[in-house]
Amino acid sequence: MTEIVACFCSEKHVLEYQDCTACFLKQKHATNARLGIGRIYIGAVATPMRARHNPTMDVIELECPHCGDELELDAAFAGSVCRCSTCGTLMTVPSGKGQAERVTRRDRPDAPGAPGAPGASGGRAESPSARADSPLSSSRPDSPIAPIEPGAADSTTIISPDDSRSGRADQAKGKGDDEFVTDSGKTVRFVESGVPTARKRKKVIRATVIGGFALLVLGLIGLIVLAVNLLFSEKPTDPTPPKHVGVDPSKNPITDAKPNILGVPITAEMAVVIDGTAFSQRWYSKVCEVASKHATASAATDFMFITWTDLAPKRFPGDKMDKIGEAKKAELDRFLSGVTPLNDASPVPSVQLAVDARADQILLITGRLLEEGELEKLKAEITKRVDTRFDAVLIGNHQAALQELAEKNLGVYISLPLEQLNTWYDQWKNPPAKQE
Repeated sequence: MTEIVACFCSEKHVLEYQDCTACFLKQKHATNARLGIGRIYIGAVATPMRARHNPTMDVIELECPHCGDELELDAAFAGSVCRCSTCGTLMTVPSGKGQAERVTRRDRPDAPGAPGAPGASGGRAESPSARADSPLSSSRPDSPIAPIEPGAADSTTIISPDDSRSGRADQAKGKGDDEFVTDSGKTVRFVESGVPTARKRKKVIRATVIGGFALLVLGLIGLIVLAVNLLFSEKPTDPTPPKHVGVDPSKNPITDAKPNILGVPITAEMAVVIDGTAFSQRWYSKVCEVASKHATASAATDFMFITWTDLAPKRFPGDKMDKIGEAKKAELDRFLSGVTPLNDASPVPSVQLAVDARADQILLITGRLLEEGELEKLKAEITKRVDTRFDAVLIGNHQAALQELAEKNLGVYISLPLEQLNTWYDQWKNPPAKQE
């Protein structure tokens, strides 16, 4: 059987299904109505209909009476016949809400009503490629058949048993039609080669794809919201720091006769670790001058001064602690003034030098908040020696974790506002005139 159909290449030509060299889709291009060709008219000129992927296309859903697969087919084939894409069974396409019926060639031994037929649950439909008169055979007609005028009848005709007995079946039978019978006994006449194939339903796949896409979009939105929160949210900080912690602002420790450095009493051999990074630029020189004054005054106490910079830590007077006194004051001042506060660095290496020098008292003077990891390392270094006292002076800020570290290691914690330090320094350098 040769047919005139419209290929995907939009050309009208006479062909057998496997011989369209323009689009290479072979038989499927003329029968797969799901891709938008629409209804196939046997022996007529079929014009291109809808687009291949029309999301608004109506679809009939049906179940194969043989294998039970759920299938779908273009609604244009309602009232016609289709083939199951899984098992190849021919079946009717209900026009309404009815069920599909298996369709069997009347001359088959298992057809309903044939002698020895097994019944409605017969076997698999015969493959059209196995028949000699199938359009998939290698033979071609000698000349093209004439096209039928528009308005020609559909090639599928369903005839009731009453029609068959009354002779109307012979009138409905067309040239080249094959005769089939349904499980309910109705006679069906059509050309088997023009039967469309019903494909498996894809609703589950479509729902899965849509659901996955929705989850992906929600995930991206969540990541964007999280990124915005991280970028623009304020970082947690300590509560509003008190103006003074551990010191009485009315008493100037710089002018106090008792040995101390910024209010921290000098009780034993002391290692003084001074912040020499960018955080100390506004007060570094003043603190060094005050520390040198009190270290010189405590002539009987051994000291070690360590500057904490972005380079390797520097120490004075050397590897061992020693007394400063007036003899070494000038040398100590030159050592401290040789540091230019820049960049940033961790205080841990400087505290390690103080611990290695076996200092009984370690004083840390800084202007920056220490990170959690730095505090843990400081704690590990300080606890290497039993009864080592750790004091801390934080200028211009307050950190509860540093305060806790000092207080747990027998020390004193002082939070000193920069304004208060400047006030004390000015009072020391410019003492009020004595009243006579």
